[in-house]
Amino acid sequence: MKAVGADGCRAGWLAVEAGGGAAIFLRLAERLEAFPSAVIVVDTPIGLPRGWAERRETDAAARALLSSRNRAGWRGVGSRVFPAPPRPALTLWRGGADHGAVNRASEGPRLSVQSFNILDKIDDADRTASPEMQDRLCEGHPEIAFALAAGETLAPKKRPKGLEARREILARLGYDPSALGVTLGRRTGRWGEDDLLDACILAHVARRRMTGDAIRLPEEPALDARGLRMEIWA
Repeated sequence: MKAVGADGCRAGWLAVEAGGGAAIFLRLAERLEAFPSAVIVVDTPIGLPRGWAERRETDAAARALLSSRNRAGWRGVGSRVFPAPPRPALTLWRGGADHGAVNRASEGPRLSVQSFNILDKIDDADRTASPEMQDRLCEGHPEIAFALAAGETLAPKKRPKGLEARREILARLGYDPSALGVTLGRRTGRWGEDDLLDACILAHVARRRMTGDAIRLPEEPALDARGLRMEIWA
């Protein structure tokens, strides 16, 4: 079986195979068809709140983990895990609603710009995932995975110190982002270094998932309206 990490990028999805190469593809279904026995960990919510005011327990557990390991006292670590949008927001987006229209229809907290901007990736995951498939198509979160690998919450990835720390961790785990980046080709407008680093650490999570070493947040996840487990693996 192959262990694959996938992170959303401008060109679609950037995928890294543990011990292998990197590639960009448009739809998750393409990767699942190409690797029928792979475990794929993606950085996008799988399983959505039923209503506007509902919040996923898995997101709260992820924020708590980052805060508990924030030894350096980085500000705003909780905001690195923003709430998953509710299913009604995805339904409106599928009907062509823009960010403002979605929020005008909201019966609870407003949808952040960050959440709205990844609704295309959430839509792809939601159309692809099924309860039976969740042993193969899993939700992960790079910030949680890096924190576990480092033993502490890292500096923000937009800072040089944060990027360097992530590169060092991946090198220790056997990943060479520079070499993988060469195989991906032209970067401008298609993918960013942070996409590649995140996909690498999610490939590591996929391998941990296969060996039984990964942790699940929370241990007993709730189900969404489609019967999908709302869980994050790290």
